[in-house]
Amino acid sequence: MTNLRDFIKQKQSPNTSKTDETNFDNLVKDNPEKIENIQENLKKYQNMSQSDLMSELIKEASRMKQNGSLNSDSLNVLKNTLAPMLNEQQKSMLNNILNQIK
Repeated sequence: MTNLRDFIKQKQSPNTSKTDETNFDNLVKDNPEKIENIQENLKKYQNMSQSDLMSELIKEASRMKQNGSLNSDSLNVLKNTLAPMLNEQQKSMLNNILNQIK
C-alpha cells in the first residue's frame, strides 16, 4: 500500500513546489487523526472500480445531506480547494461529480 504522502505526490502536478511539501508535513503534524482516517479510506477504496466508487460517493453524499453535513457551500469549498491541483480533464470530471451529488 502506498502511503498517503506518496499517493499525493503521484497525483500532484509537476508544478508542485517545496512549499506544498512543507504544507503537507504541517498537515500531517497538526492532524494525525485525520491523516490516519484518510489512509484507512484509501485502503478501503483502492481496489474499487470507478462505477463502484461513484456508487459509494453518491451513497455517502446522500447520507451527509440527510445529516446536514453536506451542502452547496461545503461543495464549493471542496471544488475551490481541489481545482488548483487538477488539470483540465480532472477539473471537468470534478465538476461532473459535484453536479451529480448536489
